[in-house]
Parts: sequence; structure tokens; C-alpha cells
Amino acid sequence: MQTQENERHMINVDPREQAYYQPTNARGRYRRERQRIGIGPVWVVLTILIIGIVFWGLVAFRQTAALPIHTFKVAGRARLVVSNTAGVIHIHQGKSDSIVVRGTKYTRGIGGSLDDVQVSYQQQGDTVSVTSDETWSLMNMHGVQLDITVPATTDLKIDNASGNVDIERINGTIEAQTESGSVEADHLSGTLNLSSDSGGIHLNDASGVMMLSTVSGGIEANHIQLQGQSRLTTTSGGIKFQGTLDPYGNYHMEAVSGGIDLTLPSNAAFKLDASTTSGGIHNAFGTTTTGSAPQPALTLHTTSGGIDINEQ
Repeated sequence: MQTQENERHMINVDPREQAYYQPTNARGRYRRERQRIGIGPVWVVLTILIIGIVFWGLVAFRQTAALPIHTFKVAGRARLVVSNTAGVIHIHQGKSDSIVVRGTKYTRGIGGSLDDVQVSYQQQGDTVSVTSDETWSLMNMHGVQLDITVPATTDLKIDNASGNVDIERINGTIEAQTESGSVEADHLSGTLNLSSDSGGIHLNDASGVMMLSTVSGGIEANHIQLQGQSRLTTTSGGIKFQGTLDPYGNYHMEAVSGGIDLTLPSNAAFKLDASTTSGGIHNAFGTTTTGSAPQPALTLHTTSGGIDINEQ
């Protein structure tokens, strides 16, 4: 009995003095967890540093050089074809017998060279082609700003990958598109096909058959004489139109995500077909058929957005 009592007194139950057992792989796992925790912030810092260096390079290092002026004589109906990778394109009315191309090439960023920007010119009859070619780089940007004058009646085919397209005072078959940028047009007439993937279309004082379309951006058209089979469509953005409808045309306006705001003269003639999936319809004319014959078909549709038909 005495022996058992002594054994109980010999057992140390103080938790501060108990043996600590750690699994053989615990220390390695703890070290790996610390390493994993440390890698994330390092990558964040490096990413921010790289972005900062690139941005600083784009701001601090810029080179520009004026391109030689090219003048092309034309006798009949002129046609201009432009394919540009990056930069603003401005086309406006000039002399009746020539197309004059002025431009500036530029590079921004670390390691950029103006030799990386090449512009070629070609003339076949009354068709003039201008094409730019820039070497792509992560650390710098290249581009060409073009200023071109053409006869008052000239057909245009303009393709700009990144940058605005600005067209003024031209009559003809005009096709202009930009993937990233806006289309600005003023005092145009003829057949107009204007489009932008990422940017708006702003059209003022124009007449003719029109195909205006955007993917991400609105359409604003003021003082317009719409004719023929014309369509105005946008995927993400609204449509604002103010002008007249030729009585012998057929007109379609559609916005997927955005509203339609239409302003017509009080004596306008049309047969209206307006519908919306989500949004209201307001028609200041009070009727779907108005004016004297012939009455052109006017179709308006939105998926998410209201329709307002205003009387001027």
C-alpha cells in the first residue's frame, strides 16, 4: 500500500513540465507553409514594379518624326484606302485634283525606335493606298497620326485598329471602322458604313443611306437626312437620332443594352413598329401611323432600355 502511494507522488502532472512531441514532418510542413505565404506578396510587388516601369517608360520616352508629304494627282472619281495599326486618322476636303497625305510617326516606351514604324504608299489609277506597319513590343507603343486631304467627292475605305477616325466634308461611298476608338464624322453625304468595336459613333449634318454599328459604345446622329435601307445598331450603348426620314426608305434601329431616343419633325411620315423586352415606350406622335403617303417603315427595338419618339 505504501509503495503505490509513493508511486503516485512520483508522477509529475504539471503541464508546464510535460514532454512535447512533434511529428517528424511537422517542422518541414511549417517551413513550406511559411514559404508559400511569402511567395504571394513577392509576386504582387514584382508585378506592380513591372507595371510601374512600363508606365514610366511610356510617359518618359517619346519620339516623333514628321513623315514626308506625299501628293497624288487624281483625274476621275478618287478612292482612298487606309490601313493603320494605331493612331488618329483625320480625312477632310482639299483640292479637287489631288490626295495629299501628311503624317507623324511616334514611339513611346523603353527601347522604342522610330525605325519600327513603316508607312507605305501606292497609287493605281485614281486609287491611293496608305498602309502602316508597326513592330509590337511589350515595353513600348508605336503609331502613326495621319492627316489626309481628298477631293470633295471621294470614296473612302478606312481601317484603324486602335485610334479615332475623323472625317469631314466628303461625298461618296464611305466605309470607316475602328476596333478601339471612336468615329467622328461631320458634313458627309452618300452611302455611309461606319462601325466601332469599342467606342462611339458621332455623326453630324449628314445625308444618305447609313449603316452605323457599335459593339461597346453609343451612336449619336444629329441633323441627319436618312435615306434608303438604313440601319443603326448597338450592342452596349444607346442610340440618339435627330433628323428626317426620306419617305421612300426603310429604317431599322436596335439597341441590345441601351435606349433609343428619336426626334423627328412634326410633319414626319412613318409606319412605326416599336418593341422592347425591358423598358417603356413613349410616342409623342400618339399613333403608329402618321403623315401622308408614302409612309416609310420605321422599326425600333431594344432588349434592355426605353424608347422615346419625340416630335420636333
